[in-house]
Amino acid sequence: MTSVYYRFFNEIHSRLDENYNNPRYDEIQVLLDKNKFKRTVSLNDKSIVTDKTSGKTPDGIRYLPEGVPFLGASNINNEEVDTQNCERIDVEMHESKTLSASKITKDTLLITIAGSIGRCAIYTSDEEANCNQAVAVLRLNKEKVHPYYIAEYLNSRIGELFFGKLQHISSQPNINLTELGEITLVLPTELPNKTLEQERILETLRPLKEKLQELKNIRETKMQEINSIFLQMLDITIQEPKTYFFKKGKESTDSYFIYIDSLEKFHYLFNAPKSQLIKQLSSKYATLPLKDLCIEPINRGEQPEYTDGEINVIKTIDMHNRHIDFENCLKVSQEFYDAHPTAQVKKGDVLIASTGYGSLGKVDIYDRKEPAFVDGHISIVRLKEDYDPYFIMYFLRSTLGQIQFEKWFSGSSGQIEIQPTELGKFLLLSVKSLPLTMQQKIASAISKIYNEIDQLDTKIIVTKKEIGRKFFDKLFI
Repeated sequence: MTSVYYRFFNEIHSRLDENYNNPRYDEIQVLLDKNKFKRTVSLNDKSIVTDKTSGKTPDGIRYLPEGVPFLGASNINNEEVDTQNCERIDVEMHESKTLSASKITKDTLLITIAGSIGRCAIYTSDEEANCNQAVAVLRLNKEKVHPYYIAEYLNSRIGELFFGKLQHISSQPNINLTELGEITLVLPTELPNKTLEQERILETLRPLKEKLQELKNIRETKMQEINSIFLQMLDITIQEPKTYFFKKGKESTDSYFIYIDSLEKFHYLFNAPKSQLIKQLSSKYATLPLKDLCIEPINRGEQPEYTDGEINVIKTIDMHNRHIDFENCLKVSQEFYDAHPTAQVKKGDVLIASTGYGSLGKVDIYDRKEPAFVDGHISIVRLKEDYDPYFIMYFLRSTLGQIQFEKWFSGSSGQIEIQPTELGKFLLLSVKSLPLTMQQKIASAISKIYNEIDQLDTKIIVTKKEIGRKFFDKLFI
């Protein structure tokens, strides 16, 4: 449906694009006119925001297993900064002239300005960090504004409207620092202690914030329970690594010595002590390489030619290691689909993200009857009838699966990947040691916990909305 609207010259300002001038953003001025405190300032006000900058990705940057956190947009979520699953750089690079301006310290406000626009969070760590060009770094005058009040405001309904209006719509939406400065803040009337009223507003949110944190803690416990149930039912006791090298380069390094008698791959991760868990699995159970569990060779997809066709294309970004996001899938034509049979997926196929830091090792099931297509970053595993696809998916997501991704991936600081040939070497339990009925029992137990997590996720979303509504009601009539 096409819509038509007009704008007077005095309303256009410096932007002629449709999005900036769309009437849906008229709500911004309506809200500002109805603010309870009748006081507004912009993010350009240097008495409020003492400095605005964004990060960079210098040429030749090297990511390290340990070092200064180097944040990207994916590490900034509403109210939270993820410093566990981020890149790391050395102190010399952090202190360099190129990155010195984007140093991040405690109570700095971070805003995503490329890709997913407008996610805001306060950096809470005492450890310094840095960031790439997708993140804006705002230093606040804490005598006049409470950092968490500003973050709450920008994450609220009016913040969403501002970010929606100011962003440039393209293949990768973006907003620049000048446009960030156009965002108008509603601030409570000044008092002798200028942040006191802001603190009072935040305090009214505390019960809901505590409820939200409790739900998140329960969810985290459930996620840990999934892997422990899997291992308990297999009667395997291990100490699970906190993370893996291919997950954003965060794996810590250990010194070890290994006697080489027969070495298939000369790489320290392939031969790391934790990889001995697979030998323990093989000594306890009959195992087979993954390729022997398949009715067809493991294949990667193909590079799509996108159209307004009818066939969904599943990409790495559509895989969430829990479910596939079909709503945002791009399309190819039926003709293109028919011409590339090895990239076609069927119901029950196990799909494995096979490239990229942070994405490698994601595993989901295609559970629909409709035809679909995968791009060249995803591998298709089509199993024999003796093997339950959900059990195989959970196995590959577990410690015993992820360690094998660690062993077999190739590449370094650029693009890492795992080839179908290497995937085929993964050791899994043979049906002789774990019959189909037992596989299904384990998969059912894990699926039940995932259902509980889905219920928790719903409660978390509802609680976040409650927080947003309560904050909004404190500011606007």
